[in-house]
Parts: sequence; C-alpha cells; structure tokens
Amino acid sequence: MELNFKMLGYRISNRRRKLNMTQEELAEKVNVTSKHISAIETGRSKTSVELLYDIATCLDVTLDYFAFGVVKKTKIEEISEYLRECSDDEIELIKVMIKAIADNHNKTK
Repeated sequence: MELNFKMLGYRISNRRRKLNMTQEELAEKVNVTSKHISAIETGRSKTSVELLYDIATCLDVTLDYFAFGVVKKTKIEEISEYLRECSDDEIELIKVMIKAIADNHNKTK
C-alpha cells in the first residue's frame, strides 16, 4: 500500500482546523516552517515518519489517522462506550465508585 500524500495533507489540515490551530502554531510545535506545513497539507511535499509522528502528537491523533482517517478515541469516549453496555444498576454503582474516588482525591490535595 502506498501512502497518498495528498489525502494525508488533507487530513492534517482538516484536523488542525478542527482544533482551531494555525499552520504557524503547528509549525512552531513541530519545529518546521509554516511554509513546510503548507506544502505537506497540499501534498506538494512528502515528510518523514518522525515529523508525521510529531504532527500526530500535536493534533492528538494516531498515525493511522493520516493513512486511514481513523481518529483515536478520548478516554471519555472509551468509557462512554463501556457504559452503553451497562445496566442502570451497574451505572449507578459506577457513579458511586467514581464519586468516592473523586472525593478521596480531593481530600489528598
């Protein structure tokens, strides 16, 4: 499978915009020029795996996102998926446990 750099660039641009981040801000975070980010986003420039990893980290996605468009789930989204499978009684028990953990955490601060 060959990486489609035009699609990769589109996904970088799309994700960056969803996070309300400018090309300049992303460039600064990954130590390249905004001109280089622009070239990557338009598919005019290929990039190293190392830079892709840095960009993915800044944009809070996995490298799979660039290749396949799969966004990693947040911890809250993962928990929500588990909760959808629980009964009301199980959810109530989980709520009590979370409250106890939060209360204990607040006491130790």
